[in-house]
This record gives sequence, C-alpha cells and structure tokens, in this order.
Amino acid sequence: MITISLNKKLDYQTYRNFCNFAAAGVDFGNKIKKTHPAINSKNYKQYIDQFYRKNQIVLLKKAELINQLLEKKQTVFWRKVKKLFGRRSIYKNYRGYLSIFDCNPRHIDKKTFQIFYKRNTKSMIGVVLHEALHFAFFDYCDRFLSEETREFKKNQGILWELSEIFNVIVLNSEEFQAILKRKEKNFYPALEKNFLRMRQLRIRSKKDVSEFVIKGLKTLSKNEKKD
Repeated sequence: MITISLNKKLDYQTYRNFCNFAAAGVDFGNKIKKTHPAINSKNYKQYIDQFYRKNQIVLLKKAELINQLLEKKQTVFWRKVKKLFGRRSIYKNYRGYLSIFDCNPRHIDKKTFQIFYKRNTKSMIGVVLHEALHFAFFDYCDRFLSEETREFKKNQGILWELSEIFNVIVLNSEEFQAILKRKEKNFYPALEKNFLRMRQLRIRSKKDVSEFVIKGLKTLSKNEKKD
C-alpha cells in the first residue's frame, strides 16, 4: 500500500541535503534555486514554514488527488511487480510525501520518498511507481542476493546505477506502460553510457532478475575500473 501526505520537517532535511548537491549529471542545488530563488542556508526553515502556511490547501488537495489516482492503479501495479520478481512478499507499505523541492529523494531504510508538488498528476504517479519499484528491487536484493549485493551502497555507486537502469527498462515494458501511460525517461545523463548494454543484458537473461543483477554488477564494476 502506498499513501501520499505532507511532511514539512522532511523538507528541512531535503534542503540541507540537496542545496549544494549534484550527482550523475543533475545539479539539485541549482534546481532548488530556480524554483525558490529567495531561499538560503540561513532562512530555509522560516522560508519553508511560510511556504507551507501559504500553500497548505493546494498541497493537501494535490495529495488527496494523487491518493485517489493511486487507489485505482496500485493493485494492478503490485500484481505485476510480484510477477516480475517471481517471489512472494515483494510488497510493503510505503509512504510518500509531497515536497516543495524538485529533488524527489528516497529513504530506503524508512521506505519513504518525496515527490515535487508542481509535477502534473501523470508525472507524479510515475514518480510514485518508480520509487515503489526501487524499494521492491532492493528488498529482493536483500532477501535473495544478499551475498552478491551487501558490499554495495543503495543510494550511490553501481548497485544504485543498476537499479535506475532496471527501472527505466521495466517501466517502459508493455505491461507496465499499460499502467503508467507515459514513457519512463532516464533522469541521470551520466547513466546513459551503460543503458544499452544493460538493456541487452536484460533480454539475454530472459528477464531473470537474479541473473540480471549479478551479471549487471560485474559488467558495471569492470566499466568503472576502466574509467
């Protein structure tokens, strides 16, 4: 079950984490400044408090709308996710929060994530299902590939990169596009160099997730050493 609500204090943390952060070709700090040019490291709490007060009704209505749309889609989505991983119990309660920043981070240990409130509804649903698939992917790795993946971090490095590429491939498949109804794009330009090779690996592995992860990590590790 996925639910969306508000969490102002989490936006304090998001600002602190991303105001001077860039990764894989995306400058998150710059994205924050473009949307909120008046915010800075001294006034960010006051700024966020004021923004939530002025826009509370808008934010609450957006959260309500997304929850209504999710109610119609997530049952089918989870059915397909279970089929994708071929294992039981790849299903958990996840919580998403609207954010005033276009950073859309996930917190894997807490099974929570954020979505930029200005996105259109189709894009927001896409972010929600993208994050839910990440959680399912990492749950699968923890449960069934712990020896092969335990040395890798989940928010950076090659396991993270593999998970991002996996999401783009899977969510653009015909069965998931029937739910999303929007093309899933690669958000990180720096990952594009390995995308085609991983897509071919996905085909050669006959959609077996374990084979894809194990061989994908080996391939990306070799590429990283070359670079």
